[in-house]
Amino acid sequence: EAYLNACLALACLFQAGNFVCHVMLTNLRKPGETGYKIPRGFLFEYITCPNYTCEILGWLMFNLATQTAWGYAFMLAGAYQMCVWAQGKHRRLKKTFGNKYPKNRYVVLPPFL
Repeated sequence: EAYLNACLALACLFQAGNFVCHVMLTNLRKPGETGYKIPRGFLFEYITCPNYTCEILGWLMFNLATQTAWGYAFMLAGAYQMCVWAQGKHRRLKKTFGNKYPKNRYVVLPPFL
C-alpha cells in the first residue's frame, strides 16, 4: 500500500509541475504581444518542454501504481507523440534564437533526449 500511495503522490506532484509549466507558458507574453520567447525559470532552465516531461513522468507513476497493460500502452503512445512535438519545438527555438537559446537544455527526457 505504501508503494501505491507513493506512486500516486508522485503522479500528482508531476501533474502539478505540468500545470505550473502551462501557467508559465501562458504568462510568457504580455497581452497583444506576438512571436516566440524563450521560457525561463522552474524546469525551463534545464528542459525545452518540461510540461511534457512532467506529463510523461506523471503517467509513468500512475502506471507503476495501477499496473495495467492498457495504461502503459497509453503512456508510451503519448510519450512518443510528445517527444516528436518537443523535438520540433526545440529545433524551432534553436533556429529562431540562435546563440541566445540555452545550449545545455535537454529536449524533454533528461538525460536521454
